[in-house]
Amino acid sequence: ILAGALEPVLDELMGKATASPELKALKEGRALLKRATSALTKANDKHLTQLLARSVVDSAFDLLAGLLFAVQAPYSPKKALATGKWMRDALPRMRMRAEVAEAGDRTVIDRVEELL
Repeated sequence: ILAGALEPVLDELMGKATASPELKALKEGRALLKRATSALTKANDKHLTQLLARSVVDSAFDLLAGLLFAVQAPYSPKKALATGKWMRDALPRMRMRAEVAEAGDRTVIDRVEELL
């Protein structure tokens, strides 16, 4: 994800989701994922990346699932409804994960012995 291997897939799905009423939410989700990955890339800290890897993967999954719902939305009212619900639930999680990545807090890494 940090290397950008998911970007072509996201580009393709975003292109197919242009008719989705949730396009604004999907774009925000993509921007949030970019914020998180950019923060970790900029930090260039292997330990911080390992600490936050799961949250970045979770954000990528949240976005990918929302996009997959959105691509099917024109063919199914249920998928259209699911897209909106999914993204309303996912965006707060993604905002939090992006903020945590941008904060770059190394307390758990630097003071592990004290925490144990």
